[in-house]
Amino acid sequence: RHARINVIPESSGSFMTPSQPVEADVFRGGRTQRFPLELQAGVPGVGMMEVSVETPFSSSTAYHEGTVVAAPASKRILSFSVAPGESEWREALDLDGWAESRILVSAGTGGQLSAIWPVLKKSYEGRDPLLVALVDWAVATVEFTHGISDTIPAEQANALLASLGRFASGRGIAWTEGGPVDPWLTSLVYWSIETFAPLGDQTFDRYREDFRVYLESVLIDDAIGPGSRVFALRALAASAFHNPRLRPSRIQAKTFLDFLRNRETLGHLQIGMLLEVARAYHFNEEVRLLSDLLGTRLDESGLRDSAEFWDHSLLYLALDNAPSGASLRESLLAAAFAQISEILEKPSWAQVGGFLNLLADFLWSGDFSIDGIAEVSINGESAQPLDLKPHAEGGGLYAR
Repeated sequence: RHARINVIPESSGSFMTPSQPVEADVFRGGRTQRFPLELQAGVPGVGMMEVSVETPFSSSTAYHEGTVVAAPASKRILSFSVAPGESEWREALDLDGWAESRILVSAGTGGQLSAIWPVLKKSYEGRDPLLVALVDWAVATVEFTHGISDTIPAEQANALLASLGRFASGRGIAWTEGGPVDPWLTSLVYWSIETFAPLGDQTFDRYREDFRVYLESVLIDDAIGPGSRVFALRALAASAFHNPRLRPSRIQAKTFLDFLRNRETLGHLQIGMLLEVARAYHFNEEVRLLSDLLGTRLDESGLRDSAEFWDHSLLYLALDNAPSGASLRESLLAAAFAQISEILEKPSWAQVGGFLNLLADFLWSGDFSIDGIAEVSINGESAQPLDLKPHAEGGGLYAR
């Protein structure tokens, strides 16, 4: 038989059918014909769909029942702060759709460094005023960047500018007023300015070009040892972390390739600094090569017994957050903090440099650690626990 039929969808409960009734073409007996219908899920619960087919001769109705289940919910905690010196922040949160939210935020390395610097600073009273001004500014800048402090570090920046004016020598920095320029100190100061100053900040522009020109001259001076030259190369690459489009100059590129070819002759720290340069410029193949080399060396021979805070902190920073190096980084960080007391006993530029290495890691990673449990429930349904540790498999979301 031949007949024109109508298909009428209806829904109730948790189902919705936005499709309009379908008036089909002539339906021929003995054949199957398909009709597109749209079904939408509404709120969690049971839904029913009813489809009626009518012809001039007969009608038929089919019923379909289903359950709409809520997808696991996620919430983003937008911000939190741990004041300097505080060990943790604990809060029971009342978030819409969450039940029994208990969160513990520990300050991590950053909070410890904020508390450590005032103690460390006392060791430098009456000596190295430039280093004190440099770290004062860096700490204030990082605390402002991460919301630990709401004070713009203008006072500290002005103090650092005044110190740079006192100790400027030629196109670099000297240890004493009117003294000879020092490549290590100039590299440390330039690296710090390029690392901690916010993108677009012009506070130190009057010195940046002079420092850059001097450090490039260090790269091609054969009378200067490889350690100083790699340190200068690392300082020159620091600004690339803020600007992914920045490329190395020809002198920097040639120096990097020369060191890369002779990497087996370099020590662990030089490999670490070379790795930072590769990471800054997104030399991905070289990053893998140098990361593997450094990891293998540290696994096989470790650091010398005389290694200090500077050594451990630099390699901790250089290895970044690669999952494969997580345990190695943990051991380096533990060793670095075990040497904090030694910093107070024998203050030096290298110890300050080590402090700045960890401060840079905190600036980039915001290493607050989050622990706790949030039980998510939708409309009173059963709760689903979420692990709030940021690196846990399937862990909850958080933002700094």
